This record gives sequence, structure tokens and C-alpha cells, in this order.
Amino acid sequence: MQYVYNCINPPDLDELEHILDTAEEITREEFVSRVSQDDLKELEENLGYSEEFPMEKDPYVSYWRAWYCGQEILYFRHSCIEYVFKEFEPPVSSTVNYPPPVEVGA
Repeated sequence: MQYVYNCINPPDLDELEHILDTAEEITREEFVSRVSQDDLKELEENLGYSEEFPMEKDPYVSYWRAWYCGQEILYFRHSCIEYVFKEFEPPVSSTVNYPPPVEVGA
């Protein structure tokens, strides 16, 4: 799962409200095993975590799982901000299967 947004600027407010209302808390280990390590590392660095104080040592960070429209969504909460991870969904235009072109005069 990739990092897709935080609660400050959600692309879908209904989704955010639903996951916040229905999520269940999970362990950091489960969260880390399911999300992009590159995305998580970048977020941790941007939030000021380091080898001296890694995020896993912060007792005020929590990890959550919810479902929305059949899709599993994970997020962590840091300083009352939710950082949301989901499976990548390609744009609709790249998922349309067009028929092969018809050769003229064949």
C-alpha cells in the first residue's frame, strides 16, 4: 500500500469520515508489514524521526485499519493527523480495454 493523503487535504471527505468512524487499531508490526517502506521512511523523516528517536518508540503514534467501498485502508495517527495508505488505483482511462483496431481493406 502506498501513502496517498493526510486528513488535512483528503481527496474524498466521505472516505475519510468513514474510516475514522469505523477503524480498528492494529499493531505497528502489522502496519509496517503492509505498507510501502519507502513511503513510510520518507514520512517518518519528514515528521522528524531519526535513528536516535524512531517512530516505533513514540507512544503517541497509533496505527489503524478500516474498509471503505470494499477496499482495505491503513493509516497512522501522529499529532492528531491521519496519514492514509491504500493500494494504488490506476486512472480509469488506463484500465479501459479497447478492442483492437480494424484493418481497412483487409
